[in-house]
Amino acid sequence: MIADNELDFHVSYENKDEMGTLCKEFEMMRSDLADNNRKMWRMIDDEKALRNAIAHDIRSPLSILRGYQEMLLEFVSAESIKTEDVIDILQTGMYQIDRIEHFTENMRKMSHLEQRELQCSEIELSELAKKIEAEAAMLSKKESKLCKVKRVQEQNIVKVDEELVMEVTDNLLENAVRYAQKSIALQIKKKDGFLIISVEDDGIGFVDTEEKVTEPFYHKNPQDDLKHFGLGMYISRIFCEKHGGNLKIYNARQGGAHVEALFKAE
Repeated sequence: MIADNELDFHVSYENKDEMGTLCKEFEMMRSDLADNNRKMWRMIDDEKALRNAIAHDIRSPLSILRGYQEMLLEFVSAESIKTEDVIDILQTGMYQIDRIEHFTENMRKMSHLEQRELQCSEIELSELAKKIEAEAAMLSKKESKLCKVKRVQEQNIVKVDEELVMEVTDNLLENAVRYAQKSIALQIKKKDGFLIISVEDDGIGFVDTEEKVTEPFYHKNPQDDLKHFGLGMYISRIFCEKHGGNLKIYNARQGGAHVEALFKAE
């Protein structure tokens, strides 16, 4: 069965003898193999989605650039286009070039996701919370949104990769600010050995499943294609898993999106 990757079974033996010990170790091995198998297939699915998304997302700015180039060739040669119209076309072309550069930078980041090693160090939870609050205030103010923060009272020490935690938090905040109508709620806490960062907005919430939202190049609506390549949630999920946690996504009872990033912090 194991040789054929059939791992959907359990080994149970209650007696506390040598056979019981052997069965327990065998069950642990089977469970680890099953987990690794699931991760491998998820990675394969992500890579397929990534290839398809690259073909789709890079085609859009290139098509627009080609269209404007053809227009310029036609009208400039015929001397039938105003100078201000030429400038408008060139400015639009520069915007599309910026999109491609942003896309290339995201590809560079993604190529290093799996290779990134954790650099964990101890930090006061209240100190980390101050940094996150400052980041939240800046991002929300930039988009004229209100950010409500549930302050951390307890004096806990967390051992985490601070840079990784901040990058995930930035991704969640940027997503919340983008879709919030008026306000965002942020909470930072330590529970059961995990650092938990919760971000909630008062927007329309998620319209797709958690699995789809954390796919590479996910877009909540077609308009997002014009500016955002939809990598934030995917990168956040990968980083949370690398840090021994996960990313929980659901809609709040009162409406709006709710995201929890969990990082093992012991």
